[in-house]
Amino acid sequence: MLCPDPGNECACENGADRGAVVVRWRVSDAQAGQLLPRGECCCIPDDSPLPGLAGQQCQSYGSQCPKSPAWLIRKIQLHITPVEGGTPCVVTATCTDAELQTAYCLPPGLYDLQVTADVDSYDKSCDQFVCANRPAISPPIIRRKITAGQAVNLDGVVLGVNPPPTFPPKTTRGGVCSAPTDAGAGD
Repeated sequence: MLCPDPGNECACENGADRGAVVVRWRVSDAQAGQLLPRGECCCIPDDSPLPGLAGQQCQSYGSQCPKSPAWLIRKIQLHITPVEGGTPCVVTATCTDAELQTAYCLPPGLYDLQVTADVDSYDKSCDQFVCANRPAISPPIIRRKITAGQAVNLDGVVLGVNPPPTFPPKTTRGGVCSAPTDAGAGD
């Protein structure tokens, strides 16, 4: 019932004439206003652990995300797409590792790289996490040049689990931001 691992795993061979990618990440719960420590990949808002399998999957509970529904990210995916032709592929890592390094197996050239994750949510009716059918909020694609014998570093990637709360709609009266402006005055 959890989100499936992505297909199209990268299958490549190490070589001195190849390069690698290193990624480090943290997870942020914007709804709770928390950037979690490295390796924290789940959150339970209650003051007690979840029962059974769900409790084994997520042992982090308590005050870190009091305003957020329970969530879990199991795997992080690094999507690797050669810019100048070639087959895109995916490398996965366990979220709690907080770091992924590919083998030195990428031929030199330009690549589009993106870090993504799928979010699982807690379903009380079956006392376990299930696929929420929504990805974590992730940074846009990053284009990097892979060079033989070197690793490209994507340090400090932040994946978001819940969007921040939305602000109320603008009012037409009663505030500095709602005061009418004189277009063109003082320009």
